[in-house]
Amino acid sequence: MARIQGHTPLYGALGASRIIALDMGAPAAADPDYLVTSTDMKVGVYTIVTGHGTLDVPRNVTVTLTRQETVDTLGTITVTGTDINGAALTEVITPLDNTTAYGTKAFKTVTKIEGTGWAVNSGTPDPDLITVGFGDSLGLPVLLSRDSVIRAFLGGNKESAHPTVAAGATTLAASTIKLNSALNGTAVIVDYYET
Repeated sequence: MARIQGHTPLYGALGASRIIALDMGAPAAADPDYLVTSTDMKVGVYTIVTGHGTLDVPRNVTVTLTRQETVDTLGTITVTGTDINGAALTEVITPLDNTTAYGTKAFKTVTKIEGTGWAVNSGTPDPDLITVGFGDSLGLPVLLSRDSVIRAFLGGNKESAHPTVAAGATTLAASTIKLNSALNGTAVIVDYYET
């Protein structure tokens, strides 16, 4: 199973910024129903697929809703688990009508997924359907106060476009990177300035 394996200084003088080569393992492609396969929306705890509570690398959680006739009152989904260092982590994601909502925090493990505030539409006999999975935003093992990423590589090839970087200056799980290319189970390397 792939994991963020650490970082290697490339160069830099004492007291100055260094360029770090970060090996982020070989993250799998985004999987919209990895954690919860298609099921009726509800108020309560959803069943996580057996053996899927630990993600290949820390990454964001996604919630995909499929409308059944008229959209329900969607409420929120609370995801509970841990970050890359094993610290407790919670995020509230609001489902979106007939599309995917993307979380912004990187979970290494997911231990609980709970729906609150949902209500079936009074004119529709069938509740909307939901899946919960993971996306392409990967958790960085360092707090970033700004985007200090220089370049990223996927499968040994340099990305032609700069990745999307979220700086989580005070929250490790909010420091994430999303490559321009879709992840595909090949190696991801990120070079960044350590400041």
